[in-house]
Amino acid sequence: MNKCPHLAPPLDSTPPEGVAWLAAGLVRRGDGAAAPWLGRLVEQVGERREGAVDGVGRLLGACWWRHAVTGVLYKQRAWSYLLPALTAPEGGPGRLAALVMLLPHLPRPLLVSRLPALLPLVVRALSDPTTALHALNCLGDFVKVEVGLVASHLQEVVDRCLELAVQGTLVTRTTALQVGRWRPSS
Repeated sequence: MNKCPHLAPPLDSTPPEGVAWLAAGLVRRGDGAAAPWLGRLVEQVGERREGAVDGVGRLLGACWWRHAVTGVLYKQRAWSYLLPALTAPEGGPGRLAALVMLLPHLPRPLLVSRLPALLPLVVRALSDPTTALHALNCLGDFVKVEVGLVASHLQEVVDRCLELAVQGTLVTRTTALQVGRWRPSS
């Protein structure tokens, strides 16, 4: 679908697992053909369909097929569409999970401008075991960008990292301890 979007099957007849794969290919083109597919994918994320959250994480990741058609600024276009959809108040845990899976793939300039609004969502994602590891990875990236901003939520981050260090999976526990190593400059 990335090379020949006109061959995409009709949206209403595509099985749920196919929507994420088709959206990822069409997003990379950056020509606007992905908009209806992104809308359907966000709906599936809200419905907690299996594979939809992982599909959002694939949207901006590294390309896995050879000779892909890649549009200029496709990540920015996809982000401008997905940000309001994934941060909507009625989004629920599925959309929050999709958001924290998407953040590591964004270019730093896109993140810097949105950090104050995104940080409370990432901190909230620390309390859900399904999103905790991704949220910890995002916090690690945020610390690299602007440690002072994370310091404003220091108490909540430390409390949640301590909880995860005690009762998370081994990878989550290790990552929670590593996030706790940074020291704010202020």
